[in-house]
Amino acid sequence: MNILLSQKELLSIVKALMPIAKKAPLPILRDNILVEVSGEFAYFTATDLAKRVTRRVKTYSPNDRCALLFPTQSLGIAAQALKGNVSITETGLSDARQSFTLQTTADDDYPLPPRMGGISVMVKDLGRIINRILPFSASNKRDHERFNHIQMVFDGDKLTVAGGNISAMLRETIPCEGDLHHTSWVPTDFAKLLPDGMVTIEIANNTILVSDFNGNQWFYTSGIDENRPDWSRIKSDYEFVVEFAGAPQHPYQGEFSNPETLVHITGVDGNLVVTYRNAKSEIPLTHYNQPFPMLSFKPQDWTAAMKVGSPARMSWGHCASDTVVVRLDIDGSTVYLVASVTV
Repeated sequence: MNILLSQKELLSIVKALMPIAKKAPLPILRDNILVEVSGEFAYFTATDLAKRVTRRVKTYSPNDRCALLFPTQSLGIAAQALKGNVSITETGLSDARQSFTLQTTADDDYPLPPRMGGISVMVKDLGRIINRILPFSASNKRDHERFNHIQMVFDGDKLTVAGGNISAMLRETIPCEGDLHHTSWVPTDFAKLLPDGMVTIEIANNTILVSDFNGNQWFYTSGIDENRPDWSRIKSDYEFVVEFAGAPQHPYQGEFSNPETLVHITGVDGNLVVTYRNAKSEIPLTHYNQPFPMLSFKPQDWTAAMKVGSPARMSWGHCASDTVVVRLDIDGSTVYLVASVTV
């Protein structure tokens, strides 16, 4: 084994794989990262049995096939300390100035990747949509664990990606190359590892495999009985419609310091007035079809929506109770927020 790569490449790989290894239920998976070489490529793998991630890099020198387990913590320490170009051999890691000797072991008991052979499609922009969803999921520490997933609904040549929390969500539909009918949920801590750009997604039984065109792979195998929210079916009515004039600015600059203090929205003299504590901003409107009551949102939900982009349109249904679902159309994405109503 003779792998040559930059310290920056190595550190990026180790940072991506260590959180997966740390959650593994078995010591052999928790304490080790699998390093394989074959020809001019090296493959680094971590798994916790449900999730498996493999990162591929070019080695710049031909290798016979070899696979060894490198201790996770020692590999991480070496990746932090080394500089410039890093050499990895069977006995450790080194750069031009220093070396680290590691106790590597054979990979005999390391699990093989899931067997696939299912239906696959190609899709672009998956990572971009997931990055839009993640701010909505960030508040799920206080919500039920079942919300900490992102839904992917394959419907022929379309893919709908959705996710959020108990009071807010984002959804977007993008085209895909292929024909697949399937619904999957993946954990947000797995989804945030997925890349932007073109990827291939393959479904086989209860396993989803995402592959990019650089040889990297992301596996997730779900449990048989998982109760997840069906984000794809959430909608709102259109009794009240608000259209914005041009591209409104973020109504509140900075992070909201108190999640218990609500953001209030109402229409005044052709403007959408947004208030949070002592801060106020006005957004010009081109149209609103009728006067509407004050709507109040969780500040973290409103902030997540504004981070997506500038909303072009806002709509909601008849306020029959003290809450209503509000829809925001923002740069190709649809955002739904639960608002309390003050008549």
